[in-house]
Amino acid sequence: MEGYRASASRAAALGYDGKWVLHPVQIEPANETFTPAQADFDKAARILEAYRQATEVEGKGAVMLGDEMIDEASRKIAAQFYARGVAAGLTPSPAQGEESAAG
Repeated sequence: MEGYRASASRAAALGYDGKWVLHPVQIEPANETFTPAQADFDKAARILEAYRQATEVEGKGAVMLGDEMIDEASRKIAAQFYARGVAAGLTPSPAQGEESAAG
């Protein structure tokens, strides 16, 4: 299993979004490796919303999110992370302002 985990980690580091499993015991390590971390999922959600706001509401082609430029390429990458997170059952964390207002 350690060899499978190492191989899956290398594949994820190269940008692959999954790996074949040949035995049921490989499912859990594959899911652990290729499911985005909550922080990455949340960032993808923020990128998608910022890009939507910039293109659909403001009519811009790119926007800054913090110190990072968000454009169509960023949106495509974020959409993949977001879709993988949703498939794994993740939901976006509440925004800082929402937490304060709710609590």
